[in-house]
Amino acid sequence: MCFIYHLEANPEYVAFTDALFSRIEGGGLRATTSVLSLTEVLVRPLALGDTAAAADYRYWMENFPNLSLADVDVDTVVEAAGLRARYGLRLPDTLQLASCLEADVDAFITNDKSLLRVERPRVLLISDLAAPD
Repeated sequence: MCFIYHLEANPEYVAFTDALFSRIEGGGLRATTSVLSLTEVLVRPLALGDTAAAADYRYWMENFPNLSLADVDVDTVVEAAGLRARYGLRLPDTLQLASCLEADVDAFITNDKSLLRVERPRVLLISDLAAPD
């Protein structure tokens, strides 16, 4: 997940995520993610007992310019059920994708190759985007 890669400065992907989040921050891109992404980024610091880092991550995600956190509501759940039925994906993945579909995004950025079979939104792999030319 690009948020974890960025916040934890993953050495393999930090150059890509720095560029991505700079474009988002500057308004060159708008981004939407489900509130489930907040859950994912909080797991490691909380598991380590680092409540300060967890608070910093939460603040960053809730206040980052041009980044929207989409709530999971009944419409999202219904959309996720359709994706789960069609593709047999895990529930968290379908909730993330459904949130993005509701926000009418152009692409979904992930590193999960199992999501490549999803037709809409277009799935882009971080490993491909970050690969040197």
